[in-house]
Amino acid sequence: MKLELDFALNRAQRARRVQLAVASLGLVLGVQVGVCAWRYQAAVTSLQEHEDAMHALRQPVQGATSTSAASAEVVTQVREMIDSLAFPWDAVLAAMEKARVPDVVVDAMEQRAPQRTQNSHAQDQRAQEIGHRVILRVHAPDIGSVLEWLHRLEGQPVLRRVSLVSESLREQGRIDAVVDAMCVPGLASQPGLPGLVLQ
Repeated sequence: MKLELDFALNRAQRARRVQLAVASLGLVLGVQVGVCAWRYQAAVTSLQEHEDAMHALRQPVQGATSTSAASAEVVTQVREMIDSLAFPWDAVLAAMEKARVPDVVVDAMEQRAPQRTQNSHAQDQRAQEIGHRVILRVHAPDIGSVLEWLHRLEGQPVLRRVSLVSESLREQGRIDAVVDAMCVPGLASQPGLPGLVLQ
């Protein structure tokens, strides 16, 4: 028996199998290289994000400063508004009415923030409110009338530390004066001023 082999056919099939194996190996290696490149890029991106976050944490927070400054300004404005609402105007006006001198005319009244002082006890250093300041601008024909009015104001139970801050002689002999006084809320409810209870 004689066997005839077609070597040309076998060579083509053999070459095709080798090409298929090389192409498969190339595809697998290409996918692995692509996955490695993708993981490397993800690691670099993650590292960069962490470095940016660390850099941001090392920098001083600039936005918080302006926010806290704005908040402090708002708190100050609210405190001033509350102080102006809590100002004992009734007590001051009643005291001025009782101390009235015919020649003295009050031109303006201005309230200031309550004065605060530190408690003398070392263990309790909280600020305590001691009274409301009021600035009175008046005019009169002579200094004697202003001094008499000041003396009468000093006699009022709700006013303390009444003092003449400044005086000036204006045209036609008119005296302009600025008076500073302290209205003490705790004294406003004393018998001299019925119905004026201040908190």
